[in-house]
Amino acid sequence: MNISGKMRIFRNQYDDRVSYKTSISNKIGEQYQYYNIDVQLPKGKDVLNNHDINVKNGFLSFYYDKDNNPRLKAIVMDFEEVEQSNSENANNILDIPFEVTQGDDLPF
Repeated sequence: MNISGKMRIFRNQYDDRVSYKTSISNKIGEQYQYYNIDVQLPKGKDVLNNHDINVKNGFLSFYYDKDNNPRLKAIVMDFEEVEQSNSENANNILDIPFEVTQGDDLPF
């Protein structure tokens, strides 16, 4: 599955290794549940923690963890960093306009 668009990246450093994740969420009742997805960036590229990127070319894949459970992985082939202004707080999510569709207007 091809992926593109804005993605929030979370960077983790373990000794001399760096790993990246993003997450998706789903609201159930009044609470949100989150699912982390591993992200593989092009070799030699680095992104700061809690930073947005614009994925130009990527795809969704999976692998099996050490317990033989399937895990999603976003493979990012090409991206550009999204400039964040100094006034933006790193904990705030960028305002992205969207339209709520209900009832018979849903495409599924």
